[in-house]
Amino acid sequence: MTQAIELSKEFLEEMEKEQEFILDSFKYKPKKVRQNSKKELILFHGTSLKHFEKIRKQGIMPRKRRKSNWEGIGLSRPDLVYLTSCYACYYAAIASDSLKNDAPIILKIKVDPTKIKLYVDEEFIYHALSYNRSDNKAMAEDLYQSIDPKKIDKGIGITGRFKRKPTWEDSLNYLGTVSCDFIPPENIVGYATLSRSEILRYCDPMISVINYKVMSGQYIQHLNSLKYKKL
Repeated sequence: MTQAIELSKEFLEEMEKEQEFILDSFKYKPKKVRQNSKKELILFHGTSLKHFEKIRKQGIMPRKRRKSNWEGIGLSRPDLVYLTSCYACYYAAIASDSLKNDAPIILKIKVDPTKIKLYVDEEFIYHALSYNRSDNKAMAEDLYQSIDPKKIDKGIGITGRFKRKPTWEDSLNYLGTVSCDFIPPENIVGYATLSRSEILRYCDPMISVINYKVMSGQYIQHLNSLKYKKL
């Protein structure tokens, strides 16, 4: 009986800590990146243990012929690498296979926008700019795949809040994601492995403008709290 009471108290204390953390995270507002910014950024990439050794040696390469972790809307382009300020835990969980002891890995990356060319994430164009107008699923998937982040000035209507060409800074500020051609290994400043509790807590978001506005503080605070090891 005494042991049960102690366990109950321990559980309540953990719940209170969790509530405090969540409430505190809502107060956190990510700093916006200014247009044409030349300052170095810290971004993250979610991957898995099975890809980690290759990444340590070669850097983060586009998937090319490898199968995407996504299907339909969200299917990644074979010629791009995707980075995020907040959703790395989610992407790492999707990339890993828990049935094969393939642990989720978070990579912490230093990016100099003057040396590494950044592009918008096509999800930003599709969802945030009301480009997702289609009559059926097949048409929607074709429309999504027609978006080339490197050539958004061609065929992309400037609508809604944007009266100019959307930039990678917009993609990062409103959705928390960007893309690029390649990340050299020297730009990876650390890595961390996610625990099962972290996977359950941070790995089921909806990638959207609203979710980024409301929940990004919690995701970013957690990414910043991880204990990263050097490559």
